[in-house]
Parts: sequence; structure tokens; C-alpha cells
Amino acid sequence: MTFPSRKPGGPRTYTSFALKLATSTGEKILQGEGLKDALADAGCKLGDRIAVKRLHREKVPAFDKKSGSPIMDRTTGEQKLWDRWVWTINLVH
Repeated sequence: MTFPSRKPGGPRTYTSFALKLATSTGEKILQGEGLKDALADAGCKLGDRIAVKRLHREKVPAFDKKSGSPIMDRTTGEQKLWDRWVWTINLVH
């Protein structure tokens, strides 16, 4: 999904993996690249009842979406790191 960006001077929007949940209080949208891994690990399918919990952030290497090449810091020469949330998802019976 596309979300508004809060970074000044950058693009107005960014794209991120998102999960739409139907809850007792209405629709809720969770977003973050770590959700893909958590969904795959849980073996969820559309319509499953699930419990989702955001655990913590971890640093992951940054790559350019178009070229796939590492994004390097110009001052240090090191590959940049991005934050990614770690999630746990369990099926609810």
C-alpha cells in the first residue's frame, strides 16, 4: 500500500507491505516489511482469525528497490541499515 511520507524534502509517499484486519472496532491496517515473514511463518490464509503482536525493531541492510544494489553511506562507505519491525502472528481457533 502507499502511505504518506513524513520525511521533509523527500518523496510525498512511500510503499510498504500492509495487512488489513477486520476487528471488533473496525478495520485496522498494520504495515511493515517484517509482516511478510511473520505471515509466511504462521501459514495464514485470507479469512483466517489471527493474533498479531509487534515485538521489536531490528536493523537490516538497505537495498535499492529498482537495481537491487546495496545503498551505501557516502561518508563512511558502509552499507546503510534500515529499521524493520519483528512481528509474531498466531492462528486463533
